[in-house]
Amino acid sequence: DAGRTRHIHCDRMKRMRGAGRHHHGVQPFRHHDHGEAILSPGAFPWQQGRVYNPAAIVVGRRVALLYRAQGTERDREDGRWHWPSVIGLAWSTNGKTFTLERRPVLTPRVSWDRWAVEDPRVVRIGRAFVLTYTASDGRRAHLALAKTTDRTLRRWRERTLCFPQESRWTKAGALLPERLNGRYYLYFQMHARNARPKETHMWLASSKNLRTWEVYPRPVLTARRGHFDNLLVEPGPPPLLVPEGILVLYNAASASHNIRGRTFAVGWALFDRHDPSQLLERCERPILKAEHTTERRGRVPRVPFRNELEHAGRVAGTIFAEGLVFFRNRWLLYYGMGDTEIGVASLPGRTLFRT
Repeated sequence: DAGRTRHIHCDRMKRMRGAGRHHHGVQPFRHHDHGEAILSPGAFPWQQGRVYNPAAIVVGRRVALLYRAQGTERDREDGRWHWPSVIGLAWSTNGKTFTLERRPVLTPRVSWDRWAVEDPRVVRIGRAFVLTYTASDGRRAHLALAKTTDRTLRRWRERTLCFPQESRWTKAGALLPERLNGRYYLYFQMHARNARPKETHMWLASSKNLRTWEVYPRPVLTARRGHFDNLLVEPGPPPLLVPEGILVLYNAASASHNIRGRTFAVGWALFDRHDPSQLLERCERPILKAEHTTERRGRVPRVPFRNELEHAGRVAGTIFAEGLVFFRNRWLLYYGMGDTEIGVASLPGRTLFRT
């Protein structure tokens, strides 16, 4: 009941504060090779500008990355220029060295994603792979879903909008692949186009069939004053069901008075498996942050669309994690670095959440 949930919540929060800094919750991930990129732009025209924000999944004995990519050629629509965004695919046998597919596997195709397909997350449900991604029609961001049973991950079908009647922006959908109480749960971000930072929250929706979704009436995770996540909270990789509850890694940003003070990091939150909207615990410190020159520099080779906002806020120092796999006895967390390249961080051992 509600009283018992509050008691558990308070008890776990006390235990979290009383535990040693380095022993409770998710341990900090370590950047691979001092934060150098494992995937950079340039192999093919459609990804010569940027490669970033990757989803990840293990298929057989390989890791697959589904990543956002942009070329250097602009399109013009409704009197506006934009750089089309697509989703590419790469494979690795060691989790760090990847071979790229020559063509993107998801491209703008229908009216509501004609501008861009962006920022994927991927899970396996039974024999099917389910991809959530952000679709843009040039006016609004829409959270969308695609499916395939193709183990090559090249042919995605059944594209649908998760919230077709929603007027606010919806994006960053992180789907729990296991059913709980006969329903699937989807953590996502929702906000108005001109939202103030405090309005950028994490929301939750549930569905019996992955087609019709019911959105909870209130956000389940919000920004916190005085913390590393005081500006932005957004779901990261798909949630994990752990013995303690539902573990959600999330992307975060903090800001000072001006945009140049903005910093990005990755945190974690634990939700109740009996009530996935109920927050049980939340980290005090990030488990990954931009620490190295490559992430902070935000290189955008041969792309003529830098402006002050991108250079200071959305590119330099940006770190966004969207892919997490357990592979070769370690957790690998894949992230976009500087909105330009892809990096990976690792954590040894099978246990991700420690009590």
